[in-house]
Parts: sequence; structure tokens; C-alpha cells
Amino acid sequence: MTLQYVPIIDLAPYFAGTPEGKLQVARAVDQACRDIGFLVITNHQIPTDLVERVSRLTRQFFALPLAEKRKVDRPSPDMVRGYSAVAEESLSYSLEEAAPGDLKESFSIGPSDVPDEPYYRCAAAGPHFAPNVWPSGIEGFEQTYREYFAAMSTLAQSLMRIFAGDRVRAIMERLKLPEGEPIEAGMVTRSIETAQRKVEGRNFDIRKQLLEYDDVANDQRKVLYSQRNDVLEAASVGETVQNLRDAAVIEMFNVHVPPESVEEQWDVPALQKALEADWHVQLPLVEMLEKEANLTDDDLRERVVAAARDAYQAKVDQVGQESWSQFERSIMLQAIDTHWREHLSALDYLRQGIHLRGYAQKNPKQEYKREAFELFSGMLDRIRDDVVRVLMTVRVQSQEQVDQAEAEAAQSHVQNVQYHHSDYDEALAQQDSEGGAQPVRNVVPKVGRNDPCPCGSGKKYKNCHGKLA
Repeated sequence: MTLQYVPIIDLAPYFAGTPEGKLQVARAVDQACRDIGFLVITNHQIPTDLVERVSRLTRQFFALPLAEKRKVDRPSPDMVRGYSAVAEESLSYSLEEAAPGDLKESFSIGPSDVPDEPYYRCAAAGPHFAPNVWPSGIEGFEQTYREYFAAMSTLAQSLMRIFAGDRVRAIMERLKLPEGEPIEAGMVTRSIETAQRKVEGRNFDIRKQLLEYDDVANDQRKVLYSQRNDVLEAASVGETVQNLRDAAVIEMFNVHVPPESVEEQWDVPALQKALEADWHVQLPLVEMLEKEANLTDDDLRERVVAAARDAYQAKVDQVGQESWSQFERSIMLQAIDTHWREHLSALDYLRQGIHLRGYAQKNPKQEYKREAFELFSGMLDRIRDDVVRVLMTVRVQSQEQVDQAEAEAAQSHVQNVQYHHSDYDEALAQQDSEGGAQPVRNVVPKVGRNDPCPCGSGKKYKNCHGKLA
């Protein structure tokens, strides 16, 4: 069975040293290699402090300008030592076919203390045991990387023991091979190459599959960005808004008055309430039907569309065409950007579980394309509805109304209030001397932070008695 997740294996039982623990870990590693070819290990005994130092120094190195990183480039393309820029290396080299470079940059190192022996110094081994190159100017980089490489080498030896099992260990003991002796058997080399080729071939298929899924989102991205560019570049979006408004009105009308239906199926009162509640369009549809018994659904639809146009045009005439056009453009761009971000999240969520459709004998890719199209259509409808709702329900105030509201806000609505600039104890003592013990009442009005201070100083409340200590 092919897994759809990477197994997580705890190495603590193996390092505990018990035969049961070692067998448990070995079985888990074997199953992970058979199912997916990847595994994540925990409790690997690599110090957390060392991992954090390597992560910090690595981020510091990759944050350098490209010219600085180029100073530690690989000496030659066949040497895996030093810096590799984006698309300069590929993990599919063992597929024995041309493959594009990986969209990543990397910094590679190898063993530092290489023995002076023919196995490590011959022409074939040269690229694998070449000297390391180190960047300058990053304190502790070389030392930390050396420590990390040594720790990972120790971990690799432990993993190889898990992979090898008792059979290989018995062979090594029978042949009396010393610790650390390289295995030069052709059978072992071919086995490793075959396993590596299979794993990398699977990785290539996974990346290819992800690109096919991303092509669906890319096609939708082109369509939406084209519409967005039209909104930005057009001199006026009034015609676009009109089409969106008419389409939204007709859709609402068809919900309550289905096409090619009889009058008994019409829900005119609900349509009238929906127009008033959603778009602030006042239209006595019920009275129209009572007075004009011969009204058809087409006549009723035309009157609803005309009423929506008149209500919208009244707002335009009140504000002015130029100012209203800028407002229309802003609302459309905001709606497009908001719903596109939500749509991308929905596509990502859909892709995470689409593989389960395979259990129903359905092609996951085709199902993804179909549902992605439905989500995209729904997104366009939501953009249209949001734009129409905001533009139809926005309240436009005249300059006289604005001035009146500002004047009312500036006036004090509290009368017969005595304000004290003294501290609390002094003011309380003064009240007791004037009228005896009086209950303390909160007579200070609720004042906004940007309103004038009630004390009459002329300052804003937040800069006077409302100032925070």
C-alpha cells in the first residue's frame, strides 16, 4: 500500500539497546522504505543546541548577497562542495535522463579528515572527497558545520546498522572486516544505486504531479489577473458594474420568480423584502400585481432592473461621476483580492484530500479540476454579489448633513455640571463642607477621546483630562 504521508519513527527504543526495541525500529524503518521511501526520525541524539546553531548560521549565509555566496562556489560541477545557486543542481541525476535544475540553492560539505589512501585519493573518488570550501566573515561557521557533520556521520552509522540488519552484520563478522572499512563489493554498489534510482524516480513523479495540480490554479490565476488588470487600466468601470448589478438582480429575481413558471409559484412578497433588505431598493411589487393583473414575469423583471438602476444612478448623481468611478474601482479591487486569497486557501485544502477519491475508482486529477472549476465559479459569484451589495447599500451624505453631524458632535449635551481641577480628595472634602455628606454621583459625561474636553480648555479630551498617565 502506498502511503500519503511521511512516517515518523522514534529511535529511542533502538538507542535503549534492548533486542525488542531494535527489532521494533528496524521493522518500522523497513516498512517506511517499502511504502514511501522517506522517513522522519525523532530522538536522534543530535544536540538541540547544535541544530539551532546550524540553522542560524545557515540562514545568515543564505541572506548574504549573491556575489558573496559566489566566492565559495563549487570548484567544479562534479564536486559536491560549496555553494550552488538556484537551478544549478538537480536531484534527478541518477535517472539517466535530462532533468531541469531544482529551484533551490544549497551549500554542501563533506568529511574533513580524509585518510591519505588510494581509495580516497584516486581519480574516481576525487569529487566525493574533495576539500571543503568555507565562507569568510561568519563567526563560528566552519566549526559548527564540522561538529554537525561529525554528529550526522555518527547518526548515519546507526541508521546503516538498522538498515543492514543481522544478516549483513554476520557477514562482516565472518569476514573479519575492521570497523570503518569501506565496502567495495559491486553487488552492494548496484543495490544502492538501484534503490537511489527508484527513490529519486518517485520523487520526480511527485514533483511532476504537484506541477499538474498547480497548472489548474495557474490557469485560474491568468483569468482573474486579466480581469483585475482590466479594472486597473480601464478609464471607467461603470459598464462592468452595470453588468454585474443587472446579473445579480436577475439572479435574485429568478430565485423568487422562477423562469417559465405560473403565478402561483411566484413569491413576490419575499422578493420585495429581499430587495429592501439587501439592496435598499424600495419597490411596491405586491401593489403592482394587485393593480395590474396582466403583469407577466418579464414585465416584473424589467421593472425590478429599472428600479435598481434608478436607485444606483441617484447615488452617482449625488456624488459625481468622477468621484464615484474611483469608489467603484476601489471596491472591485478589494473584493477581487479578498476572495482570491480565500480561493487559494480552498484549493490547497482541496488538494490535501483529493487523493481519497481514488478509493471510489475516480481519477483524483479529474476530480480536482472539476471541483476547482466549481470553486472558481462560486468565487466569481461572490465577488459580484459583494461589489453590488456594497455599492447599492452605501449611504451618501450631503455636505450639509456632514456639517450638521460635526456640529452636533462638537456641542456639549450635558448641562448644570460642575467640573473640578483639584484632586479627588480635595474635591470630596469641598462637597462635604458645602452640603454635608452627599452620595457620590458620576456626573461626568462619556466623552470621546477626540472630542473637546468638557473643562473648556479647548484641547482634545485625550490631551487634557483624558490623558493617560
